[in-house]
Amino acid sequence: MISECVPNHALPHTGATWRVFWVPRRTRRPGRCAVTCSIGGEIPIHLQAFFPRLLPQAIAWAEAVAADVITRGTALNALRVADARVVGVQQPENIRVLLVDRLPLPADPDLQAAAVHTGLLGPTVTGLTLGYAMLICHGHLSRRVLSHECRHVAQFEQVGSIATFLPADLSSIVRVGYWNCPFEQDACAHELPDASPHLTTASPADEERSHTP
Repeated sequence: MISECVPNHALPHTGATWRVFWVPRRTRRPGRCAVTCSIGGEIPIHLQAFFPRLLPQAIAWAEAVAADVITRGTALNALRVADARVVGVQQPENIRVLLVDRLPLPADPDLQAAAVHTGLLGPTVTGLTLGYAMLICHGHLSRRVLSHECRHVAQFEQVGSIATFLPADLSSIVRVGYWNCPFEQDACAHELPDASPHLTTASPADEERSHTP
């Protein structure tokens, strides 16, 4: 998953109370931010305590989105299949990619607030992988992004289901933060460079015409 941080005014209105403050840049990534959020009220809560209540909803939402992408998405072409194998995917032929204007957000306001708080979703996130289903925003389909998301597929394959993988991934993010999550660090470490012109970010029009992620 690829994301950046945005000012408070750019965060979606979810009925939650947001407090945003900037954290000094410590990695090669863009400046990071930390967020506390009040879910369903005015008193900030520790998301880790709220996590068990949200988890079943998160799994149901992720499985529904994945099923839609598998139905409507496009299989990888030969070059992308080769890259997927390089980063550890065992069955790249099962991957489907759906190009979207923006990533979907859960309808439930509490789940939406938690997703944005953890860095999983939000206005600057450009890629999301749920099992073999990938959503990538138009204009961001590149070798680097796709290989990053393919590494998340490889992680998923090790456990075999969204219902098994998502709790481990989310629990880690809640405990140590998005960029310190071992799954995210592993995906970043397996990114392949955009070394060739035909593997660099395509324009939305080119992506739609080729329809071959």
